[in-house]
Amino acid sequence: MPRGWESWLRYRGQKDGYGAAADLTRAFYFYLDSESLAINPTIKENTAKIVKGRAIVEEARSIQQQEPGGQFTFQPRSDDILGILAAHFQCYRSTENATSIYWFNPVAEQPDWSGTLVTGGDPNDGGGPGTGTYNDGETTDTCCFVLEQYYGKVTDGSNGRRFVDCVVSDIEFSAAVGEELQCTPTVKAGSFALCDFDAVTDAPPCDIGSLSDRGAFRYYEGTVTVAGAQYDVNSFRLTCSNNMDSKLVLGKQNPASYPFGRYVASGEFELEFGYGSFVHQFLAENDGIVNLTFKRAAETLTITLPLVRYNEPTANVSSGEDLINQTVPFVAYGRADNANAPPIEVMVITTDPELTGTVFWPLPAP
Repeated sequence: MPRGWESWLRYRGQKDGYGAAADLTRAFYFYLDSESLAINPTIKENTAKIVKGRAIVEEARSIQQQEPGGQFTFQPRSDDILGILAAHFQCYRSTENATSIYWFNPVAEQPDWSGTLVTGGDPNDGGGPGTGTYNDGETTDTCCFVLEQYYGKVTDGSNGRRFVDCVVSDIEFSAAVGEELQCTPTVKAGSFALCDFDAVTDAPPCDIGSLSDRGAFRYYEGTVTVAGAQYDVNSFRLTCSNNMDSKLVLGKQNPASYPFGRYVASGEFELEFGYGSFVHQFLAENDGIVNLTFKRAAETLTITLPLVRYNEPTANVSSGEDLINQTVPFVAYGRADNANAPPIEVMVITTDPELTGTVFWPLPAP
C-alpha cells in the first residue's frame, strides 16, 4: 500500500493552448502539503420513476456532468509559482535580464477558450509570450497546464491520474509566524484520465523536470506594509478569485470552458491591538494600500494591493494572560475612473537561468 512519501504532484504548461496538450513545457514538481483533487461528478438518483417494486432500480442512477479539479497546497518557490500565476491571471509582463522579473495582474477581457496555438508576444511591451498583451482590447490565449499525480506502486489498476486544460480559478496566499509561505490554488480542469507512471523514470529529478532548487519563503523573510508603514503582523491571508462559471453544453460531459466573472481579492492580517487607526479608517471609508513582500537571497515575491477598503476590525480577547490581537479584514478594488487599473499586482524575481524573459511561457521542453 503506497504512502504519501511515495507520491508526487507536478505540472507542465500547455504550449498549444486550451483543448490541446500535445506540446508541453518542462515539469515542475511541488513541495506539496496537501491536495483534494477529484473528478467531481454529479450523480443523479431519479427515484421518482413509476416502476413496480419498492427498491430503487439501478437504471434510476446516472452520472451527469463532471468538473475535474480541486485544491492543493504547496510551498512556492520563485520558479514553480510562475505557471500557477500565469494560469490564474492569464497574462504577464517580464524582463529578459539574468535575474528575471515577472509582473502579474488580472486581464480586463475574457480569455480565448478556442484552443488557439500559444504563439508568443512581446514581454517588454506589456505582454507575455503566448498570453497576449495587457489592456490592448484583445482577448488573450488561455494559459493552462497539465497536472499529473503519481500515487506510488500499486498491485492492480492505474497508479496515477492526469488533469488536462487546468486553469486556476482561485488562489490563496497565507503566512504566519513559525510557518513558510503557503499557496493554495483551486484548479478547474477540462478533462481527467487515469494513467500509469514509471516509478523510476517519472520520479524527480528526471528528464522532464525536478523539484525546485530555489529556497522556500520563510515567515521571517516576509514583511507587510500598510500605506507605507511597516507593522508587526502575526499572520496574513489573501484570497483571489476569478469567479469562474462552468459552461456545460450538449455532447460534453466535462465543461466546454470556464468563463471568467468579476475579479475579487480579499483577505485579512492579524497584529497586536494598539493600532486603533484601522477602526477609524474603516468608519471613514478611507483608502489604503497593502504590500506583502517575501525575499530569500535574490529571489523575491511581492503582492501589491493598490486600493483597499477595510471591513470592521475585531479585537480578540482570549485570556487574561495573552496579548490582545486585532484582525483587520480588507477588500481590494479597481478604480471607477480607470477600468484597466488592477486590484492586485504580483511581482516575482527569480534567478533560474531557464526562466529569462521570452522563454518562460511557452517554456521549451528540455
